[in-house]
Amino acid sequence: MKNLLLLIFLIITTCSAAQSFGEVEIEGTIKVPAEADLQGITIYNKNSGKGSVSSEKGNFSIYAKLNDSLYFSALQYKDLLFVIDEQTLKSRTLNVEIIENINDLPEVVVKPHELTGNLDVDAGNIETIKLDLPSMTAASINDYEYEWRQDGQSAVTNVGMPGPGLTNGADPLAIIGGIVGMIFPPKKAKERPPSPLNQRGMINLEKEIRSRYDNEFFEEVLDIQIRQISNFITYLNALGFPSRLLDKEKEMDLIEFLLEQSAKFNAK
Repeated sequence: MKNLLLLIFLIITTCSAAQSFGEVEIEGTIKVPAEADLQGITIYNKNSGKGSVSSEKGNFSIYAKLNDSLYFSALQYKDLLFVIDEQTLKSRTLNVEIIENINDLPEVVVKPHELTGNLDVDAGNIETIKLDLPSMTAASINDYEYEWRQDGQSAVTNVGMPGPGLTNGADPLAIIGGIVGMIFPPKKAKERPPSPLNQRGMINLEKEIRSRYDNEFFEEVLDIQIRQISNFITYLNALGFPSRLLDKEKEMDLIEFLLEQSAKFNAK
């Protein structure tokens, strides 16, 4: 009988503890170095898939439960992973501090014997990088919506002898065309996925992603082993990585994209 009562007591205690440590809303504050930007820092709950963004004062709120992993990420800061403990759940507050992500530029050494004194020759010896800029054609430019204004080079319209067509009347062909367009609306062109980057673009993409997220992010959040990180980024490039996700305001979209694609990559 005593053992039965003890078992019931343990079950009730466990259930009460589980209820007391359910998912709660946590109010938090982020501290950054002096004069650094507090707004726009992404807070992502790896376990629930929910996210939040800090305000201009560094405040945020997010729902979490015991042992949930909160990932703090921003372009100019080092990533931070925080695991929710009992004390945080009881207080429902969280104060964290993140530091700036300083990328040291490679040192460039100019040796005197490498200079000739001739500016044309020395300028030609400087290593340059070819940028993969999009090439514009007349056809693509004509697709842009632009309102042209008449200037001195525009053709003169003869008001006294107008060309063919009705000015104040109705154009039957235009009416028929409008009716047909209403009955059979033109099909919208399907949005084409971005094309894979070339070798140099692929290198730049990997540098950009690796500069934002450390190995811990790939292992803990994306479940990607360190030795598979390069293969995963190559996989993203083969799919056609949308470059718009690299914008600062698209940080949450980028994390969601990486989570979705990492699940597919790991399932291969």
